[in-house]
Amino acid sequence: MLQGNLARTPMSDSHESIETTLHELRIMTADTEKDLDTLQQKQEMFVFQYQENLKLQNQLAQLQSLPERDPNRLAQEPLLKQKKMDLETVLQTEAQHLLTMRISLAEKHKQMFEKIKDVQHTVLEDELIQWKRRQQLAGIGGPLEGTLDQLQKWYVRRNIKSLCLVWISSRF
Repeated sequence: MLQGNLARTPMSDSHESIETTLHELRIMTADTEKDLDTLQQKQEMFVFQYQENLKLQNQLAQLQSLPERDPNRLAQEPLLKQKKMDLETVLQTEAQHLLTMRISLAEKHKQMFEKIKDVQHTVLEDELIQWKRRQQLAGIGGPLEGTLDQLQKWYVRRNIKSLCLVWISSRF
């Protein structure tokens, strides 16, 4: 066959579409992995700040157990209360930000699963049926077109991507 002069066949368009979708999935996987790493770092920072808030709360409780006129209590209590209020404001803001990041990451995973489902359908329903038909035609003397190698390559990639997504999702 002359490759340069042939018009695009429906099969090559379909193959190109599948390859494009797989490329998009690789990019999306890398992006969601970065987002997940960022989310984990922010969660760790949140836990650290929360523990600091608990320490301040304990220090404040200890100060409040002192007599009301104790000079140490009078000097440190207002400072600790302000520090605690400031930290609680930061914690509330960070908690909201973490929630937004989780929702965004879940939406990205949902989009990826939809793309994977579409590729799986295209490969297993459309391409496999066409391949079987080409095999039937080849069995009765028709031209042998295509091999199972491309379908197997796509299917293996899809399974690897699915496993990666499950692994990424389980990390968070």
